[in-house]
Amino acid sequence: MKSIALNLIIAASFALAAAGAANAQEALAKSSGCLNCHAVDTKKVGPSFKEVAAKYKGKADAEKILVDKISGG
Repeated sequence: MKSIALNLIIAASFALAAAGAANAQEALAKSSGCLNCHAVDTKKVGPSFKEVAAKYKGKADAEKILVDKISGG
């Protein structure tokens, strides 16, 4: 479950990353199944990666919060 959380965090960061890095991170999100429920800039079943990035921007403990939220439900 932690790998899913980590993949979500990585995928969320690609919304703010440079184009070259974004392609690699988007591929990771696709291969991990994240894009089944999340999109980069629109809400699907879950929030968009841009929404998640905006919500946690500047929070030092964002990674821990997201890992706990995804792992624990």
